[in-house]
Amino acid sequence: TGGATVGLDHEDLWQRIKRAITAKGIEFILVTWRPSHTTLEDVSDGTITTQEREWNLQADRLAGHGARLLTVPVRMVITAKRRLKVSELMHTSMAKVLVKRIALHGKSQERQGYPDLLGQGWIIHQGFCGHNL
Repeated sequence: TGGATVGLDHEDLWQRIKRAITAKGIEFILVTWRPSHTTLEDVSDGTITTQEREWNLQADRLAGHGARLLTVPVRMVITAKRRLKVSELMHTSMAKVLVKRIALHGKSQERQGYPDLLGQGWIIHQGFCGHNL
């Protein structure tokens, strides 16, 4: 019962198990591996008991319920995709403006108070943000 639970998958569940063991005593807990997604045939041939199969089915139902709780609403997904597309278009447009300014003004921008963007490590190339400039 003194084992570390930090960093384990499902850490919260392992901590609950650890508290149960501490409260009830180690003899209260019996852990055994059983195959999941079993059939009635598995019960008939002794691979798993009827009770173990029922517990397994209950665990599957609870897992499904938990997954549904974490499902992102479709409207939110659509909105996020739309915002991503707008961001990509804005970035592409700004990059095109920068390329045009550099092409039109070149080094004369430095004299007008604009920094030499290419000299400061900016890389302008075809395919910026997945679009051609």
